[in-house]
Amino acid sequence: MNTTKVSLANALMSILQTKPFNKITVKNVVDECGLTRQTFYNHFGDMYELVEWTCLQAIKESLQDNSDYDHWQKGLYKLMLAIKKNSLLVNNMQRSQNRDILVKYIYKIINNYVITVVEKQSYGLNIAQDDKNFVAHFYSLAFMAIIVEWVKNGMKADPEEVSDKIGTLLKGNFRNDLQKYVKS
Repeated sequence: MNTTKVSLANALMSILQTKPFNKITVKNVVDECGLTRQTFYNHFGDMYELVEWTCLQAIKESLQDNSDYDHWQKGLYKLMLAIKKNSLLVNNMQRSQNRDILVKYIYKIINNYVITVVEKQSYGLNIAQDDKNFVAHFYSLAFMAIIVEWVKNGMKADPEEVSDKIGTLLKGNFRNDLQKYVKS
């Protein structure tokens, strides 16, 4: 893992303890970790890229080994735990004028995860890639909406309970929905 990127991400998280995201500058971040502005720009195009990378790193580990149908529910649970663990960053983004960026990041993470599940569930079925992408998009939007609402409500609901309810609702549906798009 790139230690410079980690240093910049840690500096951002440290500054978020006392300052809202929309008030944090590149200069604040590099001063916090003792690096130069040029070093920052060698790794990130702007503050939003740093936030995206920080979010993705925090959540990436939680989804490893959970991208198949039998484990997607556990992956969703771990994703919610990772979001809760990084609530300082998430809540800061949620309260900022750039909250749509948070939604974009959550969607990107979930969609990458769900498309893997859909690909595995569609193995052996003659389904156009566009149709598989549509099914993944549908489920990604549903998961994202639930998670965004959960964040807006202060992450009070138990992540395990939320993922269990979703699991109950969707039991067997990935494969069933994909079969609707099989071409003969």
